[in-house]
Amino acid sequence: MLTSIKTILIRELESTLEKVRKDELVCSEDEAMKLIASLAHEPMSKERVLIYLGWSRAKFDDYVHRGLMPRGRKRSGWKELCWYRDEINDCLMEIRQKYGTT
Repeated sequence: MLTSIKTILIRELESTLEKVRKDELVCSEDEAMKLIASLAHEPMSKERVLIYLGWSRAKFDDYVHRGLMPRGRKRSGWKELCWYRDEINDCLMEIRQKYGTT
């Protein structure tokens, strides 16, 4: 990432974080959810997903096979499939609502 863009991003994130901490962030719930989604759209390898969820490979593969978790996607520059953290979180919430636990 370009140094100037990185500097601006850090400054804006720190400013936003400080506003959130002081309960001074003025935005709608929809705008806040969009911000969260954009920050959480982070690609993860299967190993990282397993660590994030605290699941075994077999359990995760079973949930993917049953359509409860998304299938991995190819990503430019990656040799392996990737999953996105926000999509994993959405599926996890659906599973908890549907089945009560994971």
